[in-house]
Amino acid sequence: MKCGGSLRRTNDNSTVFQCPCCSGTQYRTSHFDVSASNPHGAKCIFCKTVMLLSRQ
Repeated sequence: MKCGGSLRRTNDNSTVFQCPCCSGTQYRTSHFDVSASNPHGAKCIFCKTVMLLSRQ
């Protein structure tokens, strides 16, 4: 079973997506959602907000 999106990285540079509204880290990707403001097409599965890249 696949959780979250396919773009989540947890290696040494730890790049993850985070929702600016609900602080969630679970998302879905779709080529229909790709735009200038959302180049990865990632949206929060809870509130459908565009995900932001977050470095931890």
